[in-house]
Amino acid sequence: MRFIMLCEGQNDKVFLHETLTYKLNVDPTHIKTYQEARSLKRDIRSNRWKRISILETGGFPQLIKIAVRLTRQFWYLRTSLSMWVIADSDKGPVFNKLVEYMDEYLKTQCKRHNVNPQFIWCESKQKIIVSFRDERKIAIWVLEIPESLETKVSRALKSKYASLRSINTDDETIRAASNLLGINRKEVIRRSVRLLENERWFSDFCSKLERNINHR
Repeated sequence: MRFIMLCEGQNDKVFLHETLTYKLNVDPTHIKTYQEARSLKRDIRSNRWKRISILETGGFPQLIKIAVRLTRQFWYLRTSLSMWVIADSDKGPVFNKLVEYMDEYLKTQCKRHNVNPQFIWCESKQKIIVSFRDERKIAIWVLEIPESLETKVSRALKSKYASLRSINTDDETIRAASNLLGINRKEVIRRSVRLLENERWFSDFCSKLERNINHR
């Protein structure tokens, strides 16, 4: 089984990589991160992709579009594939938007040509199954971060460092933490996994990932 994790931006990508390696004990050599979908597709075509691929998509609208388009483009894969769409909940009902866009996209005749994809979904499980000919299937899971990752990180930083508590915005808080600790923004996000590990939402988040990744 291979896994593709799609997220909104660089912060999410760093956070996911650290979550997988630190919390779920995934070997880092089994993970590769990407800034562009074309790089991921190139690695897949040449069979150089890792067990887990993490792709930042450049924001929520692109995240939904790329998730659906990759699903259609990967119809030829013989390898079992599970895709995760990971987004902040402040963008609205992520699952519903994904289903809506997928329905609109896949019903277009040119997208169905020679492939005829069908999909079913289960809102309670936040799961979509896309089926192609020859019984090939791709499972898509939606996983939301309550509010936003930046809000969660900012709040955890303020809880630990009193000097940050008067700062107004999440972005300013993360920037100030970078200056306070003498580390770059990427490292602030990476270390935030340890600050968040006792929070209920994060435990649930990790449990959902772990159940899927370790399923055989």
